[in-house]
Amino acid sequence: MDDSESEHVLEAAVAVVTPMEQARHTINKPEPHEPSPLFDETNKELEERKLRRELYIVLALACLVVAVVVVTVSVIATGGKKKQIHQTKSPTRAPTMAPTIGVTLAQQRLDLILSQLANNTFTANYTSTLPTSASQLEENSNTPMAQATQWLVHSDKLVNEDNLMRRLTLATIYYQNGGSKWSNTSNWLSKTKHHCEWYGVTCCSDVSEQYSPTCVSANDVDAIMELNLSGNQLKGQVTPIFAQLTDLRRLDLSYNSFTGTLPCSALGSLPSLMSLYLQHNTFTGELDYNLRQNGVLQTLFVQRNNFTGEWPKSFCPLCPTCSGNVDVFGLDCDEVSCNDNCCTEYNHCYYD
Repeated sequence: MDDSESEHVLEAAVAVVTPMEQARHTINKPEPHEPSPLFDETNKELEERKLRRELYIVLALACLVVAVVVVTVSVIATGGKKKQIHQTKSPTRAPTMAPTIGVTLAQQRLDLILSQLANNTFTANYTSTLPTSASQLEENSNTPMAQATQWLVHSDKLVNEDNLMRRLTLATIYYQNGGSKWSNTSNWLSKTKHHCEWYGVTCCSDVSEQYSPTCVSANDVDAIMELNLSGNQLKGQVTPIFAQLTDLRRLDLSYNSFTGTLPCSALGSLPSLMSLYLQHNTFTGELDYNLRQNGVLQTLFVQRNNFTGEWPKSFCPLCPTCSGNVDVFGLDCDEVSCNDNCCTEYNHCYYD
């Protein structure tokens, strides 16, 4: 076969192979197609899960950051408060209500008060101003005695059978004579302070045996020996409740704003009262000889008041029929007449 024939044969073979090769490539080439709906949905779910995971992570980190911040601020604030407590005084808190005294105990206290008041001639009339039931005290506390009894029965934590009437008497004086406006009310009506710690009150426990051998030997350390409320802005009347202070030796109510008549018999019933200071008030009426019926009153100052009448002869140092006498005294001789043998101008008399 010559060269020309060979070329023709080769061309024919190429012509046959080329369409076949093209057909083969066409068969093996993947056909273009639209994405499957199922496949697309699966991708979306995966994306959403991924986003949710990322969101959860972000939220968790945010919560952690917030927690750290809160703890840090709390620690700083607490440390500041502790420091402030040591550096400054705590603000005054509003008073809280005292624990309620049991019904039985309250009634026992009231019964004892009524009994003790009734046993004293000068305080027996107070019983008519008080209810017989402790539960009725609050709605009937419209008098100084009722207010004092209400406090003692339902609030006082230190009262006992021995000091019941002493604390009641002091509380009644407080309510009767304008205690809320006194110059000094230190510890008065304190439910947790002993009455011997109240301003102006001196008890047996505060004095020597030489001054008061009687109360010391009797071991009655809670007995009130002296009440000194001089110049403390007391006002109103002196009432017979003082007759309950049976151990009192010295009473000073001078330089106040007392008014009305003096309960001479009630004060004169105090068996140990030796000194009485009433000067510089506005008392009225006459001075009764019963003021010294205990026979031991030695010092009596009543000047700068509005007393009238006569100075009782039984008060005079030179009274031959008197059991003892008032050794030291002062009065307004231009208002209260006094015998020259009893009063001297320079030692006893005061003039406006």
